[in-house]
Amino acid sequence: MARNFFLSLQFLSFLSFLFFSAFPLSFGLNVETRALLEFKKQLKDPLNVLDSWKELDSPCKFSGIACDTTSGKVTEISLDNKSLSGEISASISALESMTTLWLPSNSISGKLPLELINCSRLRVLNLTGNKMVGVLPDLTPLKTWRFLNCRQTTSPADFRPGHLRGEIPESIFGLWKLETFDISSNKITGKFPKSICKLQKLKKIELYMNNLTGEIPPELANLTLLQEIDISSNQMYGKLPEGIGNLKNLTVFQLYDNNFSGELPAGFGEMQHLNGFSIYKNNFSGEFPANFGRFSPLTSFDISENRFSGSFPQFLCEKRILYDLLALENSFSGEFPDSYVKCKSLKRFRISMNKLSGQIPDEVWALPLVIILDFGDNDFSGRISPKIGLSTRLNLLFLQNNRFSGQLPSELGKLTNLERLSLQSNSFSGEIPSEFGSLKQLSSLHLEENSLTGPIPSKLSDCARLVDLNLASNSLSGPIPHAFSLMSSLNSLNLSQNKLNGLIPEDLEKLKLSDIDLSGNQLSGRIPSVLLTIGGDKAFLGNDKLCIDENSKSITNSKMNVCLRKHGQKPTFGDKLVSLSVILSAFVVALAGLLLVSYKNFKQGQVDRKNDLDPEWKLASFDQLDIEADEICNLKEENLIGKGGTGKVYRLDLKKESFLGFWGNEILDSNLIVFEKVRPGPYTSTCPYSDITPPVAGPALAPSSPPPAPEESTSSGWSDKMIACLVVGCVGSSVLLLTIGFFLLRYYKCKGCRVHDSGPLDETGAPLEQGTRQQQQQHPQIEQAAPPVLEKRLSQLASMGNASHLEEFSLQLLLEATNNFSEDHKVGEGSFGSVYRCTLGDGREVAIKRAETSSTSSYAVESRRQEEKDNAFINELETLSRLHHKNLVRLLGFCENCNERVLVYEYLSNGTLHNHLHKLQNSPLMSWPKRIKVALDAARGIEYLHEYAVPPIIHRDIKSSNILLDSSWTAKVSDFGLSLMGPEDEESHLSLSAAGTVGYMDPEYYRLQLLTTKSDVYSFGVVLLELLSGMKAIHKNENGEPRNVVDFAVPYIEQDEIHRVLDKRVPTPTPHEIGAVAYVGFLAADCVTFEGQDRPSMTEIVNNLERALALCSAQPTSLSRSTTESSK
Repeated sequence: MARNFFLSLQFLSFLSFLFFSAFPLSFGLNVETRALLEFKKQLKDPLNVLDSWKELDSPCKFSGIACDTTSGKVTEISLDNKSLSGEISASISALESMTTLWLPSNSISGKLPLELINCSRLRVLNLTGNKMVGVLPDLTPLKTWRFLNCRQTTSPADFRPGHLRGEIPESIFGLWKLETFDISSNKITGKFPKSICKLQKLKKIELYMNNLTGEIPPELANLTLLQEIDISSNQMYGKLPEGIGNLKNLTVFQLYDNNFSGELPAGFGEMQHLNGFSIYKNNFSGEFPANFGRFSPLTSFDISENRFSGSFPQFLCEKRILYDLLALENSFSGEFPDSYVKCKSLKRFRISMNKLSGQIPDEVWALPLVIILDFGDNDFSGRISPKIGLSTRLNLLFLQNNRFSGQLPSELGKLTNLERLSLQSNSFSGEIPSEFGSLKQLSSLHLEENSLTGPIPSKLSDCARLVDLNLASNSLSGPIPHAFSLMSSLNSLNLSQNKLNGLIPEDLEKLKLSDIDLSGNQLSGRIPSVLLTIGGDKAFLGNDKLCIDENSKSITNSKMNVCLRKHGQKPTFGDKLVSLSVILSAFVVALAGLLLVSYKNFKQGQVDRKNDLDPEWKLASFDQLDIEADEICNLKEENLIGKGGTGKVYRLDLKKESFLGFWGNEILDSNLIVFEKVRPGPYTSTCPYSDITPPVAGPALAPSSPPPAPEESTSSGWSDKMIACLVVGCVGSSVLLLTIGFFLLRYYKCKGCRVHDSGPLDETGAPLEQGTRQQQQQHPQIEQAAPPVLEKRLSQLASMGNASHLEEFSLQLLLEATNNFSEDHKVGEGSFGSVYRCTLGDGREVAIKRAETSSTSSYAVESRRQEEKDNAFINELETLSRLHHKNLVRLLGFCENCNERVLVYEYLSNGTLHNHLHKLQNSPLMSWPKRIKVALDAARGIEYLHEYAVPPIIHRDIKSSNILLDSSWTAKVSDFGLSLMGPEDEESHLSLSAAGTVGYMDPEYYRLQLLTTKSDVYSFGVVLLELLSGMKAIHKNENGEPRNVVDFAVPYIEQDEIHRVLDKRVPTPTPHEIGAVAYVGFLAADCVTFEGQDRPSMTEIVNNLERALALCSAQPTSLSRSTTESSK
């Protein structure tokens, strides 16, 4: 029994051993699970990536967690780019075996927990692209760290107002195994630490975009393993230590945007691994190391904005892989080296603003991959080689302020990707090549201050994206091409100081010009009033034959001469129709008058024939003879009495005083005339026998024998009814002709047809346009059908079901609702055309967008313009028929009829955001919460276009005037006339037409023609700055000079001085609102960064605006929302 007891005791002891042996393992797993769940609890997880983290599961099954296969302990947390926000919980200090904490590209905020030092095995910490704040803790215990990256995101919307601050702690330099040290894009201060030389294993130092000062310590040269150094965008100064040239392993060296000076260490010329070198915007001077690049595989080289002198380095492209060579704004001199003729890899080649001379080799003009050629502001000479046509990828060509000469090669027209061409201030001669019209992407053309001659080629009008055109100070002649009115993107036009003549095309008024100069030419005729308003008198001085209307003089206070009459302009086809109708009507009326006179003569001729009696007639018994003629002829004795006849004239009444003639005494014998009534008159001359009106005799003759019966209606006589009908018919014909002319005019306007005179021909053989703009607006025929192509596309749209919810309005209905599109109903202009407000018959209040009607240009010109309008119309119709969101203006229907293109929208009663910010003094938007709410509404609408429309849609013209407000002050995005579908499987693409409005246009788009959703983000950032400052995108500063709101506001925001930016009309922010307004300011500054990749997405913008709005009410920053909510 004792033995059994002993065995039982041993068994219990064994069980206890097993239990207590197992307990630490289960307890350990429990601790790590609880630590991770606590970590999860502190984070917000909008994408639900942490849903797999459950209490009853092993941590090794959690997403983003890696474990040691032997011990089962957590070794890695990897959750990059998961949209996580919140703070890092101190609970992770319980993960003693963790070697990697990898949380880049999230929105994690707060301080780095000090407890992290308990993770003694931690080697890699990556918090890049978050919003950490505070100072770096003492990390001395973490001796094994190899990778420390606390770089803040270059997208301030994800972290501001958070930054790591203070100086770099000395404890960092105790991490002797550290290989990567990256705390870029923070607000680290102090001098560059000398203790960094202790990190002998360091390979990468990234300290850019901080506030470091002082000089680079010589000790840095002891880090012989260094491969990458980036200390850019700080406030450092002084000379570079000579020993840096001995860092033979360097691959990347970047010190741009500091205040370094002196010469470069000669050792840079001996480096063999250097591929990226950027020191622009410093004060380096002296000669550049002669062998620089000779042994290095350089790909990127930028020494711009320094003071280097001497000969230009010749070995930069020795390895034939250099793609960026940027050396502008230095003082290099001498001839440019021939060694670069073999550098076929070059993409950006900029050496402007130096003192280089000589000629550019032909092979350099023909670089196959080059995007930018910038040789401006030097002393180069020679011609542009025709081989320039081989550089088909060229975007920018800058040759200004040199001594280039010769004719412009027509091969320039082959550069179909060219956006900016600056050839001003040279000695080019000859004519401007008409091939320039093939440059469809061209936005800026500067040819001023050369010796160009000949006419301005009308083909330039094919450059539909041209914004800036300057041809001043040449010897150009001929008229200003009428086709210039087709360049709808043109903003600045300078044709001054030439020999241009003829009229100023009135259609130039249709362009959205902000600057025009036509001075110093030989122009004549009337100055269009709109152009006079834009340019003032100075834009037209030196043209002695120019004049202005009286109305223009009173409106503009101009001192130009007033037109005495309109100068000769060839009439339009419509004018000719009206003139022809008037002429024909006058002819008909004159014909009617002649017929009346002829009828009168005819009747008098009948009397004459009766008075010239046949011999068989006898004057037997005249009881009374009344003669009422102005003139009487053939009243002779033999005719009156007849041969051998006798009788008496009982009464002779000559009533007209104008009786002229001679009669014999026999006729007026008193024995013959019983009663005589002859009024006094000048009866002295004889009667003429031709071209006189016969007398009209009264019916008093009685023949002695029956005479022949007179014919009442024969070819020799018309009845009174017939002549009355004739008169009425002539008058009716006149009215009919005028009516036909009027409707013909309307018909041809509707059809878009034009008939013009054959006048002088241009170089293509086409007649030059001479028409003037029709001043009175004409409406098309209601029943005219749409062009076949448009009709087909509309049918296809309807058959697909996309337009089934859209209402098709009749043009008659819209004409009645808008009183024939009268100015009283007009409320503004949009990219598609004029906007009208009206109330339909059913009581609905709507906004009507009507495409611009055609002018009196040629048929070919109008056809092309009409095709563009049709495309814009159908594009907007197709786009809007698919889009439904509460923050997008809703399309109700459309109307197409002849050349009328009309879109009918819901009407938003509170107008545009632009009006409330810049025109209305007492707007309800004078509070910060309301302005942030408007910004959030608009952002949600744009986010829907970018993220939820299929395919994604780029708006391309985001601005405050395209954000409308309804009766409840909900903001809605409008104007999709220029929207462009984005590709479904690509992030970016080249745009097809001009995009944006000056002041809102993405500089990256303007520079590279790269159109992405980030282009809209830039424009929206400008709108945010408008909301904060109350200033227009382009406004005048205190000196009256134009200024961009970005240039004004962003520097203050970057310096945390947003109070200097805020709209003074809005009350000072409350304590709750201060943080929100600052948050929006940082967000706006982020949106307008130069590089598109550094800007946030619209989803990120929406998230941040929600946080800002919540701060205004002191609410939690997490708000439930549905960005995809559709309007029902």
